[in-house]
Amino acid sequence: MKDSKLGKAVIFATKITFEDMVFVDAQPLNEDDLNLKPHYVLYVSYNKPESGKMALFLSSGCARMISENIFGIEWKDLGENDIRDCLLELLNVLAGNFLKLFYKHSEHYSTTFPKLISDISKIKAMEQYKTFYFDAEGKAFKICLSAREKEVLHG
Repeated sequence: MKDSKLGKAVIFATKITFEDMVFVDAQPLNEDDLNLKPHYVLYVSYNKPESGKMALFLSSGCARMISENIFGIEWKDLGENDIRDCLLELLNVLAGNFLKLFYKHSEHYSTTFPKLISDISKIKAMEQYKTFYFDAEGKAFKICLSAREKEVLHG
C-alpha cells in the first residue's frame, strides 16, 4: 500500500507536515511494528475535488511531543485548549497537504473543520479506511484514510 499513489501521497504529506510544523522526521512503519494506544483521535472530511475522510490517531506521548515542538514550551505549561487547537491545526495542514498531492489536477479543495473524536465508533465504516503507520522520534501514530485510488499523483 505504501507504493500506491495514495500511499505515496499520504507518506509525503505526513513527512512535509511533520518537518514543517513539528520539526521532526516522520517515517512510515509496518503495522507489525506498532503498539499504539491512541489518546487523541482527530477527524476531518473533505468533499472537493472528491469526497473522503482522514483520521489521525496519536498516543499521549506523540501529542505531547507535537505540542511542545510547535509551541516551544513544556507540556505542563500548555492548556488543554492549546493542545487541542494545535493538534487540530496539524490535522488541517496534513489534510491540505495530502489533497494538494493526491488531487494535483484540482485547484479547489473543501474540508470540514477538523474535530477531536472521543468515541471512535462515531467514525462510520472505519474498517474500509486505509491505514498508514508512522514513527516520529520514537512516538508512533497512525493515519486512517477513506479515499478512492485514482491516477492523479504524478511522480
